[in-house]
Amino acid sequence: GRSPFVRYDFDLPRADYVLPLSLGQTITLCCLDESDNIVEGNFYTFKEDTGTFSIVLPEKNEEETEYDIGADRAKFAHV
Repeated sequence: GRSPFVRYDFDLPRADYVLPLSLGQTITLCCLDESDNIVEGNFYTFKEDTGTFSIVLPEKNEEETEYDIGADRAKFAHV
C-alpha cells in the first residue's frame, strides 16, 4: 500500500563525505521559502550512507504536519 510518509534524499558535497552523527543526534536543515524567509528544522536522519542521507516526514497538509512534528519542521517540509 501507499505510505503516509515521504522520504527526502540529500547528497553531501562529496561522495566520500559522511555525517558524523551519534545515535539520537539531529541535523538542522535550512532553506529559503517563497518570500525569502529562512526556514529551518531539526531532523533525525532515516538513512545515512557515504555521500548521502535521508529524512522521512509525514505526507500531510501543513496544518496536520505541524500538529504531528512541530511548526519549524512542518514549515521546512512544505517549502
